[in-house]
Amino acid sequence: MAVPVILKLLKPFKASDMMYTISNNVSLSQGLQDDPEYLRKIRMLTVGIPFMNAVGDAIKKKSWIMWFLNGPMKKKRPDLYNQIIYNPKGEKYILKEIKHLVSIVFD
Repeated sequence: MAVPVILKLLKPFKASDMMYTISNNVSLSQGLQDDPEYLRKIRMLTVGIPFMNAVGDAIKKKSWIMWFLNGPMKKKRPDLYNQIIYNPKGEKYILKEIKHLVSIVFD
């Protein structure tokens, strides 16, 4: 469930945007924080799903995030994947940002 949400949040990003975002440590979750209505809609997707807290906790783990990077992101968004993997700050940045996004949506 988290994969489509995260990919949707990253959809407007171009490779150059990701490069700028990583280099300048820009928050990926700022859009959600600035648009409470959009955040509410995303949170509504989680209502009624059993064990949602466990899902949120699992998605925050480095192993899941690395699976996401090397699986869905590499396949669906190779342009962003390359910016993250080949940037010296990229992996650390994306680990932090995905954890933060998940906290906002699932907590």
